[in-house]
Amino acid sequence: MPLFIEYFESIKAELSIKKQAEILRSIKKKIENSEEEMLAKIRDDEDSGYITDLVIADDGSVRTYLKDRKEPIRAYADTFTVSTTTIYKHFVPLIIRNLLKIGWFGKGITILALYLNKNIVAEWLGRIFAITPILLKDEHWSQPVKEIRRVLKEKFDINIVDAVCLAVEYDSAYKNRLQDILPLLDKSKLTGYFSTLKELSRLLDILSERDYDFMSEKWKQIKKFIKLLLLIPSIRKKLVSILKEINLDEIRFSKEDIYWINQFGTYRYQGLSLEERHNNNIKIYGGIR
Repeated sequence: MPLFIEYFESIKAELSIKKQAEILRSIKKKIENSEEEMLAKIRDDEDSGYITDLVIADDGSVRTYLKDRKEPIRAYADTFTVSTTTIYKHFVPLIIRNLLKIGWFGKGITILALYLNKNIVAEWLGRIFAITPILLKDEHWSQPVKEIRRVLKEKFDINIVDAVCLAVEYDSAYKNRLQDILPLLDKSKLTGYFSTLKELSRLLDILSERDYDFMSEKWKQIKKFIKLLLLIPSIRKKLVSILKEINLDEIRFSKEDIYWINQFGTYRYQGLSLEERHNNNIKIYGGIR
C-alpha cells in the first residue's frame, strides 16, 4: 500500500521536527494577525539570504527582490517555504506512477475510490496546513496563481485549492512550464471527449518536446493519466469548465518572468534554446543576469 505508507511518512516527517513545527506555528500566527507585518520582518531579517526586499505590488501580489538580479520574482520565493511544501506535494506523482503500473480495471477502481474519497485528501491537507505558514491571502498570490485560484475556489474544497496553488506558487519550474504552455490552449477545441483529449495531448506533446529526458518522460506518463481521467464524464466536465473559465492573459509571462526564464537551461521556454534566451537578456539588460 505505497500510497498509505506515503501518507503516514509525510505526516511523520512534518511532525517529528519539533523545532520547525514551533517556528511554523509562530509564523502562522503572525500571518493571521498581519501578513504585511510578517513580510516587513523578513525584509529586515539578516538570515533571509539573498532576499533583499519584499514588495506588495499594485495588484496585491508579492514581489521578491534578490541580490544582484535585475528583475524581481513575481512570488514570495522563500526556500524554507518551498521545502515544507514539498513534504506533501510529491504524493501526486506517486499516485500517477502506481496507477500506471496496474491494469485497466485496477486503474478505474483506484481513480473512482480517490474521487469518492476526495474529502479524506482535503482533510489531510487541512491538517498539514494547520502547522505550516505557507498560505497567503488571496490578493498576495502571484498573478498566474491568483487567476488559477479564482477559478478553482468555485469548484473544490478550499484545502484542495490551497494545495494546488502552493504547488504552483512555490515550484517555479512547474509554474513557468504552466505559463509557457497554457496560453497556447485553443479553448474552441474543448468539446467532446476526443477533441478535448486531442487538444490536451497537443499541449503535453509540446511540453515533452521542450523538456529534458526525465521530465519529457513524465509528461508522457501524465498524458496517459489524463486520458484515463477524461473517461469519467463528471471529471471531464469540470476540467473543461476550469480551462474555459481561466483568463489566459493572466497566465502569460510578464517581463519579469521572461527575465528569469531566459536564465534557465533545462527547458526550452517559448521554444527557444538557452543561447537564444541568453542573447535576449544580453540585449535587454546588458548581461545574462
